[in-house]
Amino acid sequence: MENNFNKQINTILVLIIGVLIFTSCQKTVFKRNLNITVIDSVYNKPIKNCKIFLTQNNNEKPTKMTAPLFSHYFQWEGITDDNGKTSIEFKPYKNKKASKIEIFAYMIEFNGNPAIPLELNNLEFDESKFNKGDNDILINSPPIGYLKINLKNINPYNEEDLFSIMFRPLPGDGNNLSYIQGSNIDRSLLYPQYGDKDIEIIWQSKKNNIVTTRQDTVYCPAYDTITYNINY
Repeated sequence: MENNFNKQINTILVLIIGVLIFTSCQKTVFKRNLNITVIDSVYNKPIKNCKIFLTQNNNEKPTKMTAPLFSHYFQWEGITDDNGKTSIEFKPYKNKKASKIEIFAYMIEFNGNPAIPLELNNLEFDESKFNKGDNDILINSPPIGYLKINLKNINPYNEEDLFSIMFRPLPGDGNNLSYIQGSNIDRSLLYPQYGDKDIEIIWQSKKNNIVTTRQDTVYCPAYDTITYNINY
């Protein structure tokens, strides 16, 4: 009886010691707080309403099967205020190799109007470079301008009619091509663009199965709005 009791005590002690050893071997993970500021590097103006995405890459080489799991473990986001600032708190992935932290800055909408995502900048850091607690991050952005498109469907409506539009800064530094598409669009749309640049506008309409493509170039001033009318 006493032997059985001693065996039980020994078993419990072994389990407790095992748990303590396992716990002590675990890496303590501290949260990082990123204080992010997005500034126009030309006019030194804060960029407000800028969407910030933060992703964490685990530095492992994914296989075809594991790519969906290993490409990015977590994602956080924030949006800049009138001073171009936002804070994002993240916790590094536990018990993994030092990872890459990627920060993307996009203009997603303007005054509540849906907009074509416009990439302003992206940065990449080694996770090990961040301090425990607060870290200040500065993201430089090009100037921002706005393009207002007034769409007017002047032909008889057909539910199979389609309209699409793309924008590209000139010179074409980067593939910043975007588009909208829909049927019977008759509305005004406001899009952020790179300011102080010529913007190429390419639009295409499909009427009665006839596809028509047109293009034009407009100058988009920084921190101003240029209006462009399209009748289709």
